[in-house]
Amino acid sequence: MRGMGKFDRSALATLKLAPKRLGAAAFGPIRKKLPAPLDKLSHARRETTGMMEVANDLKVVFITKSGLAREEKSMYGFLFKDGAGRLIPLVRMDLHLSHKDLHILVNCEDERDLSGRSLPGCKELALERFAVSTFDPDREEDRQKFIATFCEVCNIALGRGDLF
Repeated sequence: MRGMGKFDRSALATLKLAPKRLGAAAFGPIRKKLPAPLDKLSHARRETTGMMEVANDLKVVFITKSGLAREEKSMYGFLFKDGAGRLIPLVRMDLHLSHKDLHILVNCEDERDLSGRSLPGCKELALERFAVSTFDPDREEDRQKFIATFCEVCNIALGRGDLF
């Protein structure tokens, strides 16, 4: 790492290869304020899994946004490194049904300190190999498929078992 919130490819590759596991993830209304950089999200039409630990210093959270029309709906997955009492975003996966298919933003080789931020202007990678265009953020089955896709991309094992 070249600094807080700045990762080079080898540091991210090491984190990707590290053992990680996610147990059950259930969505519900946002009842308490999420930590930065998610603290400014409106609670309207959104549900979250809450912050879940997947390794000693790695956490994930998933958020859905509902809407009357399909184009108003979206899903997000975040992978954070817990560093010095603040969350450093590593990966953000988005599915915007209005204008983009599935894509990720990666905190990689950027000179800006992105700790406490939501990866604005970071490297963006399309994930065309995943068939997610029919996902509906309001359907629990599709939410779980989105989580499984996120875990596949981030090399996170799903299910019960030893966490670390």
